[in-house]
Amino acid sequence: MSTKAYITAIELAHELGLPLAWLTAEAKAGRIPSLQVSRRQMFNADVVRASLAERTAQGQDAQGVQHG
Repeated sequence: MSTKAYITAIELAHELGLPLAWLTAEAKAGRIPSLQVSRRQMFNADVVRASLAERTAQGQDAQGVQHG
């Protein structure tokens, strides 16, 4: 669990064990919640975890496409 309210994409990638490029692409596409602060994309790890869990529960793949 994250101790900071918002963390950078690099910190989130490390914390979740996900590729940085995938996280930034998902954020830019609006498929995971993020906050643009100046030039940085910032994330609340708990909110991102919940979003990814919801996608999984709905049977969506990494791009948000419904399966099954």
